Amino acid sequence: TGTPVDTTLTASITPKFSTSKILVIVSQCFQVYGTQGAGWVVNLQRNGSNIQSEQMQLGSASGASNYNNMYTTLNMTYLDSPATTSSTVYYFAVKNTGAGTNYVGQDGSGVCGTITLLEVAG
Repeated sequence: TGTPVDTTLTASITPKFSTSKILVIVSQCFQVYGTQGAGWVVNLQRNGSNIQSEQMQLGSASGASNYNNMYTTLNMTYLDSPATTSSTVYYFAVKNTGAGTNYVGQDGSGVCGTITLLEVAG
């Protein structure tokens, strides 16, 4: 808990036009060792500034109270308007908000996560 930590999931793009929009498509997996209520805040960032946040939390749909070795995936799509023709970097910062330990980018079989950037003429 506390300060968000940058992940290694990153991509950059140099828009051709300052009026272009950037479609950001992300799939990021998490491995959780925690209890009910364990969760995290995922911040999509552009050049160090937060542009979109998602909060994820484990519930008790199965009635379980222990979520050791549980896997989940965050899928996010965001249409950004960076208003620049300079290189623009997109990445994630993650903050643990509950009990337990969360591993970002692991799904049990290895590292997983993709970020795709598409320029959309504006």
